[in-house]
Amino acid sequence: MAKKKFKMPKWIRDTLEDVIMIAVLMAARRFHTIGQQLKDQEAVKKHQQEVFQ
Repeated sequence: MAKKKFKMPKWIRDTLEDVIMIAVLMAARRFHTIGQQLKDQEAVKKHQQEVFQ
């Protein structure tokens, strides 16, 4: 007897795709803001070194 392949309803697939895309975008944004914060911290340190010299 052949096993019937289960097919997910289209709305569930679409919802999962949207959730995954949103999660990827949020993660990318988080990494971007972390990188920006590190750059800002380096700029502050450099500025403080210049001021105190």
